Amino acid sequence: MLSRELKSLRIKNGFTQKALAREMGMSETSYSKRENGLIDFTVEEIRKLKSILKMTEDDIIRIFFSEEVA
Repeated sequence: MLSRELKSLRIKNGFTQKALAREMGMSETSYSKRENGLIDFTVEEIRKLKSILKMTEDDIIRIFFSEEVA
């Protein structure tokens, strides 16, 4: 997962981790672990993110199904 890309989209849409976590129905800690790649997002969580952050299918593929290069 490309954590920096997800963070960039979150910020671009005006969300803090706390605010996005609330929209997602999870704790800030749970969201933070997911955004930082410590826990995988579920398919349902990705669907919620897509809607909340107005993501395209290309965004989803790039962020969640690409390997991060150091």
